[in-house]
Amino acid sequence: IPPIVTTAKNVWSVITSPRKLALIVGGGFATQMINATILALSLAAFDVHVPLAQLIFVNTAVSLFASVIPVPGGMGVVEAGLTAGLTALGVDPSVATAAVLTDRLVTAYIPPIIGWVSLRWLQRRELV
Repeated sequence: IPPIVTTAKNVWSVITSPRKLALIVGGGFATQMINATILALSLAAFDVHVPLAQLIFVNTAVSLFASVIPVPGGMGVVEAGLTAGLTALGVDPSVATAAVLTDRLVTAYIPPIIGWVSLRWLQRRELV
């Protein structure tokens, strides 16, 4: 029961604080916008242009779907969902796959590598 009580207190503190609520909602919105923009840039690299509103819809739908599937980071699920969504919007499947893999490299696979290298650097200097 203690984790439930703690969770309830945390949720209540967010609901009753306009600042915290704005940060959570604004952060979620910004994340979706940034991810859709990176997907648009990945598509543009392959000379394909899809309206940002459609990319936001596909990205949000896939994010919601992937959050239900118990796979770390949505690995595989997100790629398949984004590729299917882009193909449904009329993007050639091979281009959709390439753009999605480019997008995921930038948003999900390369950042942890950079983080690991940074952490090792900080540890060697005894800063963490």
